[in-house]
Amino acid sequence: MTRFRIEKRLKEREKWTCGGIKYLIVDTFLVRADMDQEISLKQQVVEHNNYKWVNKKEAIEKLTWPKTKNLLKKIKINGKQ
Repeated sequence: MTRFRIEKRLKEREKWTCGGIKYLIVDTFLVRADMDQEISLKQQVVEHNNYKWVNKKEAIEKLTWPKTKNLLKKIKINGKQ
């Protein structure tokens, strides 16, 4: 993704353990992006192999981790929660 703008740095952190490995997301950002552009998912460890651009409501419905879902619910987009 090359065409985007960081709208806001969020203060939330995520941490979890999977397969005995501890993970921590320290920086989380809300970005505005061109939804017509393709995204490369090249990764050393394959965690994601596909993506889909969706609106906030659909994103909340698709998310499975409660903490991430709650974070997205709290974010205001265009002044709306």
